[in-house]
Amino acid sequence: MTLNSSNKDIIIKRRREVAYWRLRGLTLSEIADKIAKNKNLLNPRTGKPYSSVTIHNDIVALNEEWRAESLRDIAAYKSEQLAEIREARRKAWKDGSLTMIAKFLQMEIDLLGTDAPIKITWQEEAKAAGLDPASIFESLVNQYAAAITSGSG
Repeated sequence: MTLNSSNKDIIIKRRREVAYWRLRGLTLSEIADKIAKNKNLLNPRTGKPYSSVTIHNDIVALNEEWRAESLRDIAAYKSEQLAEIREARRKAWKDGSLTMIAKFLQMEIDLLGTDAPIKITWQEEAKAAGLDPASIFESLVNQYAAAITSGSG
């Protein structure tokens, strides 16, 4: 076994132990104490316990590894959900169930986030309320012009 392979094995073994205690809610100093008491996890170069800095670096590396795994897991989970939705939609098409097709399409839209926002303008809102957008706009322009004129006079 080469030195590099041996060092990797030592790091893996130590990080497994750090992860074990970290997942049980221990703090950095508490983990360092636990590791220091484990005679099988002494620094092979010095024969002494690992420093808090080493344990901290292990925690940082573990957090990065866990974060990357969770992102992969979420992507895989979404892919699996999407495949299931599409399979159910194919069955709904085969069965001629338009209600279910619509539900599965909405589920797919929600999962993928492809639902574009609906654009409604103030002019459309004014018309729907029975108001004339042109006269509202003209009134606002006149009010603004009056405010500017009176403020500079």
